[in-house]
Amino acid sequence: MENEDKGIHEGHRARMRAKFSLYGHRIFDTYELLEMLLYNVIPYKDTNPIAKRLLSAFGGIDGVMRAPRSELSLVSGVGERCARLIELVGMADSVGEASSDHRPATTFDDFNRTGKFLVEYFKQNSDSNVIIMLLDNSMRLVGLSDIPSSKFGSGATAPKYFIDAAMRFGATVAVVAYTHRSGIAYPYESDIVTCKMISGELAGVGVTLLESYIVEGDRYAHVGPVGTVFRSAPTPEIAEFERTRKPGENGAYNDYEVSEPLCEIEELISGGGENISDKYLGELLCFSGVKDPRGAAEALDTKYGSLDAVLTQSYDALAEYVGERGAMLLKLVAALVSRSRCDGVAIEALSTDADIARYLTGLFYGTSVETVYLLSLDAKGRVKACDCLGEGTINASDVYPRRIIECAVRRGAKKIILSHNHPLGTARPSGEDMVATATLYSTCSSAGIELSRHIIIAERDHFVLLPDSACGVITAKGRVY
Repeated sequence: MENEDKGIHEGHRARMRAKFSLYGHRIFDTYELLEMLLYNVIPYKDTNPIAKRLLSAFGGIDGVMRAPRSELSLVSGVGERCARLIELVGMADSVGEASSDHRPATTFDDFNRTGKFLVEYFKQNSDSNVIIMLLDNSMRLVGLSDIPSSKFGSGATAPKYFIDAAMRFGATVAVVAYTHRSGIAYPYESDIVTCKMISGELAGVGVTLLESYIVEGDRYAHVGPVGTVFRSAPTPEIAEFERTRKPGENGAYNDYEVSEPLCEIEELISGGGENISDKYLGELLCFSGVKDPRGAAEALDTKYGSLDAVLTQSYDALAEYVGERGAMLLKLVAALVSRSRCDGVAIEALSTDADIARYLTGLFYGTSVETVYLLSLDAKGRVKACDCLGEGTINASDVYPRRIIECAVRRGAKKIILSHNHPLGTARPSGEDMVATATLYSTCSSAGIELSRHIIIAERDHFVLLPDSACGVITAKGRVY
């Protein structure tokens, strides 16, 4: 792999990789994405003509990814190893769907369940003093990180480590836990000050510090709620967590007996068994030059729990585990899956909610930041165009009504459908989503444009928000296919 870029195509490949890592896949034609995929197995040739021959032979990227290896290898310039890589990419969608069904079901939306988890963690990891649990919007564990601090509340407890962990795992919710190992589960004044500082710093990057636990032996107490930043729209899971915390527990003992089966929690601590995507990722990464593809695949599996979740991570987050070549390969897989779902779809043929939601789910596949799309419709409700309006952070996007209306007017739309994704957690709409939909509906109506619906996508799930023109109420319904 070291000499892969030598020769006449060195500059071209370097430029293509740089553009991909900086701007993502949307600026590339499909044949260019396939061309870059072939870099992994064809080190010296120009892969552009080979990519075009593949697309021509099988009628587009969907045909390429569905083709058997035996037929792929018959295309000029495509050898056995190249055909196997394309075949693996074609399997990603089905592997992702299967592995998503095998993710641990445990959610940490209960104060005592979370406390028990932390008690077991500190028992099994006696060297740990301070940890941060990283959760998604559904209160599922997406990561856990030890914080380098000899004592919580000391001057050595820097917010940088907590922020780095939250960004690395792409979390939206965090729980901090620490132990004094003194036998007393009670916060010092310095602990409370430190928790408030960390809460404010995490809020600055869009992460809610939900709770801080002190764990001593089989006991746990809490220092919270320590958040000083107003959270306008907690998810139902966060609300459930706060409901299970009894009033007056602040700084008090919370004794209990560990009598419930903790097998699933212990599985989460240990990383669980082999995930269905583990073997798939291991073979795929063999094409990227990663030194230990099996180990890297296991690490990704343990951390994210499903292939869909892995492919949704950012390029930089993946590069920490598999290097730049490995990260580019994984993001190319996500891009090609997205293209295969969408390229063969005639926009004007999208009519039902099910068709549109299915198309949008493919469009958002592997997207690591909140992104907003606008579908412009004619007077009969037929889709005329689909435009990307912008991207945001890991859990927020800012698209102003003026830009939406400008795009709709430019397309001559009488009706529009707005869609955005929740890269982490649930497709369930937040309070902000509901308010933004109602505001946009009113603004569009003033401009003579009807906001037909607002569709929220999260991996393979979605919610549809429906404005009611009669009463102005926004109603939400779940999956429509």
